[in-house]
Formats: sequence, structure tokens, C-alpha cells
Amino acid sequence: MDRALLRRAAFGRLACFMCLPPRLLFALHGGATGVGGLSLAFRRGLRLLLDLPLLGLSTLARLVEQTAPDELYNLAAQSHVGESFESPEYTANVDGLGTLRLLEAVRGYWDDLSGEEKAAFRFLHVSTDEVYGSLAPEAPAFDEEHRYEPNSPYSASKAASDHLVRAWRHTYG
Repeated sequence: MDRALLRRAAFGRLACFMCLPPRLLFALHGGATGVGGLSLAFRRGLRLLLDLPLLGLSTLARLVEQTAPDELYNLAAQSHVGESFESPEYTANVDGLGTLRLLEAVRGYWDDLSGEEKAAFRFLHVSTDEVYGSLAPEAPAFDEEHRYEPNSPYSASKAASDHLVRAWRHTYG
């Protein structure tokens, strides 16, 4: 996270959901599976939640509820394109269904906020330019107006998660 984001986080409540390889999580947490084993507290209420990719909705909902964020940054992804060819189901589960579970956990939390807290709440979903396809060397850079043309299980699952975030925004607020 950059300094500007950390400065903003110092004055509010922030939660970041990140996907790390399970072996790294195991090394960091000694195989802990409880909620306490997944949460690292920092100063001034900033929390970084290291999200095991396949956590269930009820566990995610508890993590969101306990953190009580006013901003949430979804950085979770199985982002190795090569691995997505080897494990397309895992990639779709982490990138697509993981986003869906997080959106549902956040929606349950958001529904209980006051009107002012709802208006102030922010959910940022990080995607990838790979959802736009392959860029030819002489072609101009992609922008957000370019149509989606995913070419790998990774980019397809990220495109699905982008569409889920958009649908949740338009459907639920």
C-alpha cells in the first residue's frame, strides 16, 4: 500500500483483502484457521486481513463485522496467468467467487450502517488490464472504454469479478 493510502487509513477504518498463496499464509500464521489467526492489527485501527482464498461467507462476514471498516479494498486475486492455465477452477473460485463472497459479506455489514455511514462507505475493487485482451506492440494503451476480451482463465475470472462488483453496485447501492 502506498503512503497516501496509509495516511488516509490512519484517520478512518480500512480493511484490505488480499490473496496470498496458501503456503505463504501457512508460513505466516502457522496453519491457524481461526479468525484471530487471519487478522493483523496495526496502529489506529488499520487492519490488514490476509484472506485465505476459499473462506466461506460466514467467516468473511465475521471478519468484516469485527473490522468495521469505512473503506474496503479488494486486492484479492490468484494473479499468476500461467497458474491459471494449470488450475482454472481454483482461479475462478478465488477471483470470481471470492469476490462474490466478499461482496455479500460487505452487503450484510453495509445494510446495518446508518445512512451517513452508508454514504461514506467505500469499496474499491482492483482489476487488471488483462480483461481487455492482448495489446499489440504498436496499439495504444487500453482504457476503461475498451471492450472486455479476456484470453486466459485469470483474465476471464477477473472480468467476472468486475461484472459482479458492477452488478452489486447497481443492484444494492
